[in-house]
Amino acid sequence: KKHDGTGSVQDKVIMVSRNKLYDQKLRSLLQNANAQLIETSNNKSKALWNLINSEKQSRQPSQFYLKLNINNKTVDNPVEVAEYLNTYFEQIAEITLQKNNQQQRDNGLQEEQALTVSPI
Repeated sequence: KKHDGTGSVQDKVIMVSRNKLYDQKLRSLLQNANAQLIETSNNKSKALWNLINSEKQSRQPSQFYLKLNINNKTVDNPVEVAEYLNTYFEQIAEITLQKNNQQQRDNGLQEEQALTVSPI
């Protein structure tokens, strides 16, 4: 994306135009390939329906479900998985801070001696 670097309106217009031409060329090539497939097929109806079904399937989002093992129990309900992950990520920062503070005390470090970074 050349226009991103230059910020030029002219570069953006050229990029949009080239993207449009590229998309049209790809669409044309796909249409020609599909037409050729149907023309050379012994069973044109079946070839056509195979194309329709493959296009339809490629546009549908894939069904992917996450399964978690929580306390030796498999959870596959998307809402429960989302709730568990939300709770986990809400709490992990606080748990990590508490563990780090405990390690500093165990190592004999005072909180005042802890390394801090600040802008100059």
